[in-house]
Amino acid sequence: QPNSGQTQEGRASRLIHTQNTGNGGTYEYFVCSSKQRTGCTLGLLRVEDAEKAVLKAVRREQFTSATMAGIREEVKRALDDFQTSDRDARAALRAQQKALEEQETRLIDLAAEGQLPITKIRERLHLITLQKAAIAEKLSRTEDRMQFGAEQVLAFVDLLERPGELYERIPESMRRDLLLAFFSKLRVYDDPEGLRVESERTEINDTLHAWQAQQRQAATDHVADKKKRASRISAEGSLTSTSTGLNESNGLSNSIMVGMTGFEPATP
Repeated sequence: QPNSGQTQEGRASRLIHTQNTGNGGTYEYFVCSSKQRTGCTLGLLRVEDAEKAVLKAVRREQFTSATMAGIREEVKRALDDFQTSDRDARAALRAQQKALEEQETRLIDLAAEGQLPITKIRERLHLITLQKAAIAEKLSRTEDRMQFGAEQVLAFVDLLERPGELYERIPESMRRDLLLAFFSKLRVYDDPEGLRVESERTEINDTLHAWQAQQRQAATDHVADKKKRASRISAEGSLTSTSTGLNESNGLSNSIMVGMTGFEPATP
């Protein structure tokens, strides 16, 4: 739900949901929380009108199909790259783990042979146990955490495929969760033309939209570069054609030019 409004004096105030019953029905409004305290002149805002304004803001978050596919591909590539590097890291951790286990075995043998004081052996065994626990914890968390992060991003991307349709379809109780996924803040302005919503995106939403903007700019730059190259090639082709025509008009065409040996055969 919208959580703040802009008064006619330009001050931001929180909006409170209220219901009025009358004329055979129940009517829902948002009212300025500062109305009694500071004399806020913002009138009652119909919930229906506010919802329409919020829906417009949600629809603006929609990604293109190309962007959706690109993000999914980037997430998959990042996960594949991580898994490749993670295999090497995990192999190194397992090697450390094996080395510690061998040290542990040697210490136990030394203890059995009585070659080291028991207190010294216990200290070393305790240290090895701590090191093994740290390695085991690293082995268990890295891949799971990366997988969870990738799943979160992909789940969020799914929300951006048709956010407007989703917002209209889900129950009222879930709409707030969807808004919190997209926006860190919503501001409702009561303009003469009607209600207007300005939003601040959450970090992940802002990051994905920034990525989309970069991809669009890269595509635009690529098209511009192709046009420049095509124009340059066309100009070079015209210049070559003109040069060839001039040469041929002067009897300098390669097809009729005499070789370096002259008109007579070269002397063996």
